[in-house]
Amino acid sequence: MMHVRPLCTFGGGCTLMLDLQAEQYDHGQSCADLYEAVVQLKRRYDLHPCAVRPRDGLALRRDSERALVQELVKRFRELPIEQQRRLPALLNSLAQLEVVIGDLESSQRAFQEVARLVADPISQAEAHHNVYHVALERCDWNEALAALRRAVALDPDAFEPFPFARYEPERLLGAGGFGVSFLCRARDNNRRVVIKALRADGLERDVATLFHEIGILQDLDHPVLVRTHDCACVGGEGTRPYLVLEYLQGQTLAEYVAEQGPLTPEDWLAIAWPLARALHAIHGCGILHRSLRPTAVLLAPVVASPGLETASPRWRVKLLDTGLALKRTLIHACASNTDACSQTTLGRSVARTLPFAPLEMLARPKGRLWIGPHSDIYGFGKLCAFALTGRIDLSLYPSPETGGEKGESDLRRVPDAWRQLLAHCTAWTIGARPEHLGLVLDRLAQLPGAGECIRRIEHDLHAVTIAEHTAALEIAPHQVAVLVKRGNAYAHQGELDKALADYTKAIELQPEDASLYRRRALIYARSHALDAAIADYTEALRLEPRNIEARANRGLAYAQKNDYDHALADYNEALRLNPRDPVLLSYRGSAYAYLGDLPRALADYSAALRLDPDKVLLYHNRGRIHAQLGNYEQAIADNLEALQLQSDNASTYNNLAWLWVTHPCPEQRDPARAIEYARRACELTQWQIAGFLDTLAAAYAAAGHFAEAVEHQRRAVALADEAEKVDYQLRLEAYEARRHL
Repeated sequence: MMHVRPLCTFGGGCTLMLDLQAEQYDHGQSCADLYEAVVQLKRRYDLHPCAVRPRDGLALRRDSERALVQELVKRFRELPIEQQRRLPALLNSLAQLEVVIGDLESSQRAFQEVARLVADPISQAEAHHNVYHVALERCDWNEALAALRRAVALDPDAFEPFPFARYEPERLLGAGGFGVSFLCRARDNNRRVVIKALRADGLERDVATLFHEIGILQDLDHPVLVRTHDCACVGGEGTRPYLVLEYLQGQTLAEYVAEQGPLTPEDWLAIAWPLARALHAIHGCGILHRSLRPTAVLLAPVVASPGLETASPRWRVKLLDTGLALKRTLIHACASNTDACSQTTLGRSVARTLPFAPLEMLARPKGRLWIGPHSDIYGFGKLCAFALTGRIDLSLYPSPETGGEKGESDLRRVPDAWRQLLAHCTAWTIGARPEHLGLVLDRLAQLPGAGECIRRIEHDLHAVTIAEHTAALEIAPHQVAVLVKRGNAYAHQGELDKALADYTKAIELQPEDASLYRRRALIYARSHALDAAIADYTEALRLEPRNIEARANRGLAYAQKNDYDHALADYNEALRLNPRDPVLLSYRGSAYAYLGDLPRALADYSAALRLDPDKVLLYHNRGRIHAQLGNYEQAIADNLEALQLQSDNASTYNNLAWLWVTHPCPEQRDPARAIEYARRACELTQWQIAGFLDTLAAAYAAAGHFAEAVEHQRRAVALADEAEKVDYQLRLEAYEARRHL
């Protein structure tokens, strides 16, 4: 509990201007029973000695309690005016109790009066800060900011939510359970930013963990995630954390639906796709959003790209509040208090979040379930249902509680494909939901008419990213971090020359940064400029000799040049630094295989599989070595194991077909099964892989069906590149000759 600081008086003694006990001793003996009643109520509600806290409004508000507080306030107001003026601590405490019972307007006036009555700056600051909190509860943003300014001017060390010397607050944007959002002007570059002053005591996770995740998201630099420019704490012990976020004008999804009504499936896909992409990206970094809801989605219309004009709205979508979640004790307190859910900022936040939160996020501590990607998938499904129907109480998936569907008339307007997807996303049990967002993206891509819409969205996401970074570089062209981010965006779209230019500029500005050489080397390798890639990796290793990534990737570059001796040297050194890395063992196994050292290749692939037994490619590679060594049974076993892990892998079907066709023991050949598996490989790849068609033709030939062998071998020849075409043509001629015998 925070202690009120002592104040020196002119007489040299110490007093506490808002200390209830000291004030009663000095001036309040005539109304001791009033003081005692106030003290008992403050203890009952666990109130701070003099400050308002966001959770104070969560107490139960029975009519009898309201009446009791109102009676105490009435008794105070019946005291002579001069006596009231000598009792600011009592008035301050009564105002705190008025917050508890929801008499916010009266409480705000009382705190303002306290600020006028006390003489010392620190007590005045405390009173103004209480006005600030009550004004937030009333959504009186102008008065809240004015009161905060007065409190900070008097006592910045105690009440400054972020450095006012660096960021000038212009207006207050809103407040919720996570904190208060301010529109500010950065004094150093005159840029407008949003600062979210977090309420750390209400967050489910500690600030250090949250800031660590924010750093990862900054590196991810996804265009849909609201960008964080900075995160820090103020206060003597760093107890007041804040985030500095990019500012984007727009409206939340909740505001849009309230004004315009539900979105059409086509318009919603243009928003849902980038949201799902962003969630998939953060899940790939091991981060969850945790609080998906309509107020966490910000929309701003954008102009259509040239050549892609459409009558549908075009949106720039931003996802807010990633990683933030309220303590479950606060969620339960709000959920059980109807008044709190409508009259407090914390309660209103919970009320907006509850309809979109899955069971595992609402369970009581004893019944806590695993929070994971499936939790965000549930929130995404509910978000989609809200956008398409305008309702928050829909149940698209029968559950033990609902027993069926609510709002069936609203659901009729939702196409079947959407309904099926959302039903799976919002399934009652975790196991019934999609395992990851990649599966959700696949389902979205299969919706009717989704292809062109998604192509346009991807184009726009890239264009927005480049435009934002270019604008930042026009203001300050020497920002290495921004150059790297724009280079990453160019590389993601395959614009390798532009990516190289940005990385090269970054290296000129920061030549001792090994990570920059590694980034540029990757682009050189993708451009097949292998000597340049090797040179950059070599420079990176000069700066960081023990960097395993640079060592392994230089080995890959050497291998692409068929310089396997140098590749093996790099792999061996990397494995010396990390001997249990299955990827490095796989790389070295491939190098041994190309050099013809099959026993060592087999040993490395086997070691890699012991460390990572779920890697399909490792079974393929080891199976190939077994086949080369004549161990066909082991080769077949490896590929069957791969098929168990991934039942739709075309390469596995093709490998097995080829093994059953070419088995050295005639009794073990199985042409009929080979035809079945080779056809499956071709079907999975839409009959567009020459090698798979070649295998199918060989299987038909082995079964004596030369007409079918000729048919499929001709298709293989038509698809083959120049290196394969001669061999494929020779086999075609052999099949044609056998067909005419």
